[in-house]
Amino acid sequence: ISLFGLVLIGSLVYHNVKGGILIGITILTTIFWFLDSSFPSKILEFPKLSTSVSDFVDLSYVLDPVHLKVMLPAIASFVFIGIFDVSGVMFGLSALGDLMSPDGTIPGSLWGFLAAAAGTILASLTGCTPIIVTVECAAGIKEGGRTGLTAVVVGVLFIVSIFLAPLLGSVPKGATAPVLMLVGSMMMSESKNINWDDMASAIPAFLTVVMMPLTYSITNGIVFGLISAFCFYFTTGKFFGDLRRWIRKTEEREAGGDEESQGLMPMKKSNSFVGENGTVVRRPSFLLSEGDLEKIDMQEREQRQNFGGGDKSSGGGYGS
Repeated sequence: ISLFGLVLIGSLVYHNVKGGILIGITILTTIFWFLDSSFPSKILEFPKLSTSVSDFVDLSYVLDPVHLKVMLPAIASFVFIGIFDVSGVMFGLSALGDLMSPDGTIPGSLWGFLAAAAGTILASLTGCTPIIVTVECAAGIKEGGRTGLTAVVVGVLFIVSIFLAPLLGSVPKGATAPVLMLVGSMMMSESKNINWDDMASAIPAFLTVVMMPLTYSITNGIVFGLISAFCFYFTTGKFFGDLRRWIRKTEEREAGGDEESQGLMPMKKSNSFVGENGTVVRRPSFLLSEGDLEKIDMQEREQRQNFGGGDKSSGGGYGS
């Protein structure tokens, strides 16, 4: 039934049917309910808070060294997992929605991290898990969601869903599984940008993609990819090439500072230089003062004027 649902939802999305994913989930849920006779007994239910904040927050643990040794590694683990999860999913979703800047940055990514952090703090006060950006958001992007208004509407619907918990909780996993497979196919579309001929890029990308489903963790996949990319950075010699370029740039900056302190212009690389006889000759870099550069520029302008107004058959100017 789930495979049938995958074909159904995929076909609806292919034909750009608005709400095709929701239509598919509704049809599959109805089929499952009829086959299993598992219709929900009630639809609405008011939430009940059986616990209080004091049941999950005890500041005395912070002052206890024994508990602190247990807390700090756990907190550090959650922080790194949250960073990897949020950054990885936001990158993929931004690429899917064509929201990424030309330089590879994600506009508004800071607010995404702040929202996840604030949500995690509030969730911890009620005993809930950390709040992250979920990959299922790709379904909303595929339906056309692009602006912050989409997130606001989803947030309002989440509040409404609290009262519809019995109905939504009875939706079988087989009805939502096709959506996850559809989301996976959407995210895989970005793999076309990977240079599969370059092993230093292909292997880390492959490990990232494969280890996520095998370990049931986005974070594990990103860690495997980063570690392998770090190793290839050294084994391929890229590190030493970057190190040489960094040393060269440092030396050039230091040399430029010494030249400026002596009243000279920094090293200027020029493809042309006006010789003593007025002809333009090719030479390497020259260390010139500002006055010398102005004289050369004036002579070059005169050469261009003579070349443009003179007799081309005489062989003067640049032709000489």
